[in-house]
Amino acid sequence: MNSTVASERPFYTKLAHVLMALVLLGFLIYIGKTILAPLVCGFLFAILLLPFSEKLEGWGLSRGLAAVLSTVLLLLSVSGLFYFLGIQIAQISDDMPVLIDKLDNINQQLSQWIFQHFHIGSKQQISYLKQGTTTLLSGAILGKTVGSLASSLLFIIFTIIYTIFLLLYRRRLVRFLVDVFKDDNMAEVYEVLSQVRTVIRQYIYGLLIQMVIMSVMVFIAYQVLGIKYALLLAVLTGILNIIPYVGIFMGGFLGVLIAITGEGSITHNVLAVVGSLTLIHLIDSNVVIPRVVASKVKINGLVTILGIILGETLWGVMGMIFCIPVLAVMKIVFDRIPELQPWGILLGDEEVEPKAFPQFSRERLRKFIRRAS
Repeated sequence: MNSTVASERPFYTKLAHVLMALVLLGFLIYIGKTILAPLVCGFLFAILLLPFSEKLEGWGLSRGLAAVLSTVLLLLSVSGLFYFLGIQIAQISDDMPVLIDKLDNINQQLSQWIFQHFHIGSKQQISYLKQGTTTLLSGAILGKTVGSLASSLLFIIFTIIYTIFLLLYRRRLVRFLVDVFKDDNMAEVYEVLSQVRTVIRQYIYGLLIQMVIMSVMVFIAYQVLGIKYALLLAVLTGILNIIPYVGIFMGGFLGVLIAITGEGSITHNVLAVVGSLTLIHLIDSNVVIPRVVASKVKINGLVTILGIILGETLWGVMGMIFCIPVLAVMKIVFDRIPELQPWGILLGDEEVEPKAFPQFSRERLRKFIRRAS
């Protein structure tokens, strides 16, 4: 009787319930950022490190020691990258006096241009700059900066802890998810977990490959154009490119900032950098991403843009980075639940209606259960 009444509910009632659930879920995600953001990051790292951790366990190491060693290896890799960036940034500090002089000349030219076009005198411009500087250095802003640094440190610490414990208790978590559902759905649960692990891992690998390709293309372009610190700018652009649609502009801003302090015409340097980055972005969007990254995660562009905006609203930059993996997991789950398959179609990028996923064979199911237990 309850099912009959539920099926006869008006559409606007169902829509109101869905909207209320989405608003409540968004509110919980927003207020739970401190806990959920490092947990999601730890989940992605755990999936990335899972093959190496399983290999260490196969060599006779305990599960806990394998989880710790895998996480330490990841930390060493990230630390090596930051050490390299620190060396490159130190080179900029040596040339800082020259850069300051060039920026000062550019500032004078800009001041004259503003006076000629907007009739704002130099004294008034300096007054505006002083007001902005006072606001920037106010106690509230400094307090937020210190708080942000403390939050970043806590985020890193909790991400490391979550990564280790997710690797350590992964099989218990799988058992929990299986026990939550009925025995009749055990095959579907294992299949969803297997697809989530495969898709997320392939997405992360594809993202790393895209970062390398982007860095190489930017480095070659900057070398040809004679832009200083080409290697540093190329690596930073590749790293920032993990933020979909937005990272390329952030990296381009750094390139333009260095280009205007170089030799020759400022206009020529800026146009050269912008033109080269535009060409690289077109190659990346139409060749690299469809074949390396997007082939692993079938999410359409509209949903991606909305996910980036919503992720930035809820979690800031971390939300922009995590939106694609989260949407990929949601699509896998939606495609496996008949009642939610329309939402999976909405998220997807397929031209035709997606086919049902093939069922696990008995041998494959036994193998997956043996690995998870």
